[in-house]
Amino acid sequence: MFSGIVVAQGQVVAKQQRAGHDYRLQLAAPSNPQGKPIRPGDSVAVNGVCLTVVECSESGVWSFDVSAETARCTTLANVHIDDWLNLEPALCLGDRLNGHWVTGHVDCLAVVRECNPQGDSLHLQLEVPDEFMPYIAVKGSVCLDGVSLTVTRVHANTFAVNVIPYTAEHTHFSSLTTGRAMNLEVDIVARYVQRLSHALQTE
Repeated sequence: MFSGIVVAQGQVVAKQQRAGHDYRLQLAAPSNPQGKPIRPGDSVAVNGVCLTVVECSESGVWSFDVSAETARCTTLANVHIDDWLNLEPALCLGDRLNGHWVTGHVDCLAVVRECNPQGDSLHLQLEVPDEFMPYIAVKGSVCLDGVSLTVTRVHANTFAVNVIPYTAEHTHFSSLTTGRAMNLEVDIVARYVQRLSHALQTE
């Protein structure tokens, strides 16, 4: 589990094709982000996608194997060398939960339709497939590329969030542009409430 609070960014240094459409992703990243040493077997949210660390080099390169299914359902298939990705190691028992419960299981891709300054913050409006809109509510939480954010507006098949300067500075959000796809994970509570509601209606 994660909280949607990015603790570091990693820069893509290699993307190696493996069997089928699987590939190995390698990132240059801090070896001990916020006092959490990274070891093989650890789970890390990479742009909001839960991946397993398969290697850690002494030079500070983290390696992850990305399956064809994960690549198909997320934006990781489209990363390039030198791209910066948001990173969060898995929570430890007793860690402070500053964001919200995040699983690292991406529900769909959200496309940035507006990206404009609003005061000191960054206003984003994103479009998602219609079937995921029931899970998104004003004042509710969403996770975008691994970042926990509060929904400020909902309309038809779009929703809006505001990104404060601190968040933009410590994530790749400062380089966002319109048309970019982002990994979206809806609030896990909303997901189960919607599923239970549907089940009760069909009884």
